[in-house]
Amino acid sequence: MGCCVKKLLVWPNRKKTRCEDHEPVEVSESNWFDGKCYRNHFTHPPLAEGALGFIAWGFSRIWNHWKKKAAPAQTVTPNLSSIHNPASPQITWLGHASVLIQLDGHNILVDPCLIWSPKLLAKRLIPSPLQISEFPRIDIVLITHNHQDHLDEAALRAIVVDQNGRLGNVPKFFVPCGLEIWIHKHLAIHATQVWWWGETNVNSLRIVATPAQHWSYRDLKINQSHWCGWLLKTEKHCIYVSGDTGYSNYNNNGVGNCQDFKKIKSQYGKIDLAVISVGDCYPEWFMCTHHISPKQAVQIHKDVGATRSVAVHWGTFDLSDEFPNQAVPDELERACTSARIPPSEFFVMKIGETRGL
Repeated sequence: MGCCVKKLLVWPNRKKTRCEDHEPVEVSESNWFDGKCYRNHFTHPPLAEGALGFIAWGFSRIWNHWKKKAAPAQTVTPNLSSIHNPASPQITWLGHASVLIQLDGHNILVDPCLIWSPKLLAKRLIPSPLQISEFPRIDIVLITHNHQDHLDEAALRAIVVDQNGRLGNVPKFFVPCGLEIWIHKHLAIHATQVWWWGETNVNSLRIVATPAQHWSYRDLKINQSHWCGWLLKTEKHCIYVSGDTGYSNYNNNGVGNCQDFKKIKSQYGKIDLAVISVGDCYPEWFMCTHHISPKQAVQIHKDVGATRSVAVHWGTFDLSDEFPNQAVPDELERACTSARIPPSEFFVMKIGETRGL
């Protein structure tokens, strides 16, 4: 038994597997849903390395549990005055992939994971910087997929109760296909589900669900709801939220050619800010098909033609194995330097910080 465990622990390192070693196969739009399960636009071996890879990853988490990891994100006390009275479009990072976007009169909450606190081999490093009772009126809640670090049932229920009781307001929910039934069952409210490249409008705001390369899991059900990014477009501004995603067609020369990201640029034009989920991407041999590295995040920044980008999805939970030399701020700085992108163009924030577009 000990020999088997040892082989599983060292197997990924012997393989030297990289993202570009998983040759993707394109799937037509008609096959994104087969009547039971949702799929990616580009398929890879399940979870990068199949069942053996999943088991090996579990053992590697145990092996690395006591090792020193990358430092959590820095925090700052939120500016409640600015949040409740935005003078111009702005974004507030609430930790992980949770952001409050205030865009041309709309208050939009994305993936509010504010209460969930994982146990065992993962833990929350930084609490939510805002209490739910401190939120302004929330007009729209966007969910990218159903993983617990993005779909926090307790937080969503508390937001609905607080907003309704304090402000007489129930936010409009928008979710990827297949997730509406879960929202209705667990929160007793309606949600609008949107297919990839589907569009819907809330007053002057256009909301578009964009493709992402990921997977879904909830209540022992795998891939029975879809996953997506979101694009928010008004007459004056445009913000893109990547959601959790991998990057297909990332070749040995470190250049990506995923047409989904490039299509966002060609179809919707100038993007003022891209909110890109970076991090939780190590070990790369396991994470690479459904999360992106800082280097790949820079590629997405270029693909979508963003004027500026911000890195989220890091420094809040201990969900993967980033070691000190792999810290997102440092890795991102190196990737931007290599691509000749100034720090002001692709930046990191402190949890609780608000920045204008």
